[in-house]
Amino acid sequence: MKKSWNEAQATTRKRDNSHWWTTKWLGLDNNDAEAEAQPQTVTMFPYRPAGFVEFDITNAIRRWSSGVPNYGLVIRATNELEAGRSVRFASNRWKDKKQHAYVMVLCSY
Repeated sequence: MKKSWNEAQATTRKRDNSHWWTTKWLGLDNNDAEAEAQPQTVTMFPYRPAGFVEFDITNAIRRWSSGVPNYGLVIRATNELEAGRSVRFASNRWKDKKQHAYVMVLCSY
């Protein structure tokens, strides 16, 4: 993400109560979020067992540690416009805290 937003206030059109996304659902055009995906991809198959999915966000962590503001990450499917794609993740507002997203950073010196 390239701009601040509020999880409790964000809608399809607004990133918080006072600010709009540049386009509906946020602009993946270097305005609201980066246009180019990170070089790492994760393959997810339909009907996979329920559970956690791992994403390598090393590049984002390195950028944040060098001073780039951390406004979060966008998880986007490359086939978002295909009918029946239906990939869903529990938000951190979900009642079962065991299903909340988290980041684990492993450092080596």
